[in-house]
Amino acid sequence: MKKTLKFALVACFVLGFSGAYAQESTSQAHYPHYGLWSNWSVGINGGWTWRLQKETIDPAIHAFNPHERWSWGIGGFLAKELNHVWDLRFQFNYSDVDSKIKNINLWRIQPDGHSIRPNLNYIGEHLNWDIDVTFSIIDAIKGYKDPYRKWQWYLLAGMGNTRFLPDADRHTTDGSEDLWLGKTVFNGNLGMGVSWRFIDLLSVYVEPTLYAIADIPQIHNADWVGTYLYIPIGLEFHLGVTATDKARVEQEKLLTQERFDSLAKDLEDANDELAKAKEQENDLKNKIAALEDENGKLQDQLDKAEADNDRMRNALKNVKDNQQNLYGMPLSILYPNDVWKVPSDQMRKLEAVAEVMKNNSDTKFTIISFCDEPASYEYNDKLSEKRAKEVKRLLVEKYGIDGDRLTTEWKGKRECFGDCKFSINRRTSFYVNMDEE
Repeated sequence: MKKTLKFALVACFVLGFSGAYAQESTSQAHYPHYGLWSNWSVGINGGWTWRLQKETIDPAIHAFNPHERWSWGIGGFLAKELNHVWDLRFQFNYSDVDSKIKNINLWRIQPDGHSIRPNLNYIGEHLNWDIDVTFSIIDAIKGYKDPYRKWQWYLLAGMGNTRFLPDADRHTTDGSEDLWLGKTVFNGNLGMGVSWRFIDLLSVYVEPTLYAIADIPQIHNADWVGTYLYIPIGLEFHLGVTATDKARVEQEKLLTQERFDSLAKDLEDANDELAKAKEQENDLKNKIAALEDENGKLQDQLDKAEADNDRMRNALKNVKDNQQNLYGMPLSILYPNDVWKVPSDQMRKLEAVAEVMKNNSDTKFTIISFCDEPASYEYNDKLSEKRAKEVKRLLVEKYGIDGDRLTTEWKGKRECFGDCKFSINRRTSFYVNMDEE
């Protein structure tokens, strides 16, 4: 029994430490970064308890004590989903093991025949409160692909306290005081559960759990350890995700779908077009040089070539003039109101932008910051200036981008994407500098 308690305590620490790394991802999908108030659940249960100790001889009367090893219990928990694999629980349950024990001796005589020590194997009515962690075996294997998976198979482990309650049915054979009544000791537990979510916010579960109860200072004495099996059947009510987290996660999904791949493709296409345009321009210059050496009969051809050249320059100018719409939005840094430092949840975007810049070391970029409607033009001009300069500073100092490749501009609320009241205008965007030469 001592090994069971020790193993439960070690497993609780290991699972709890691993659960600290809650926001993990898999190769299939990323677990959303939900806030504190999302994905809580409440569970209630009732079930059976079975004391694992066998009947022992009462040294006072030299006879076996009669026990009922089966009894009942009720309980519940408050759980927080850390991610698709780990949950943290605050759990309690009441059990009544050996509910019909009569005339038991709660003291055990030592081998020397004189000293005695309390015998905890008689558990009786008690109340447990624990801190547990659960580990989903199915989700750990299959990954975060179906957040509404109906069947779950999981392990649980935890530790906490047990308080023994008064029990009118318990009497000592020698009339001595029941030492354990009203005492609080430690417990550890291990279990395995299966649940089925039969509607979106409600699951039914069963999770047989082994409890080991011990007074830690006396754990080396085997008689100071009591163990029992609790088999509950219950309902778990899932409280779901807050509206704020739902809106934020949907926005992150939209940005994630468009950000890196779209920007990389647009940049690649623009570079290809620019290279073709330069190649065509060089060909035209060579033709012009050759035509200038010929006589006036070729003047018409020269005029046509110059017209083609002008059209090409106009096309390049249009690309540059419209680059704010073409290249600015996919990885824009978004800000809360009146904030100029890059928020922590936007740093992954900045890291992706830095990676693009590193992979295109010959390309220069312009960093432009914008504001939405509140405050004056002068205040928003200064705020957008701070945003642009802070982003440049991070790219240079944190990610090692050459500062000569970066130009900063700030528009305040003088230029808006749609209505200036839209929060998307609180942003810093990145634009490729087009070479017009």
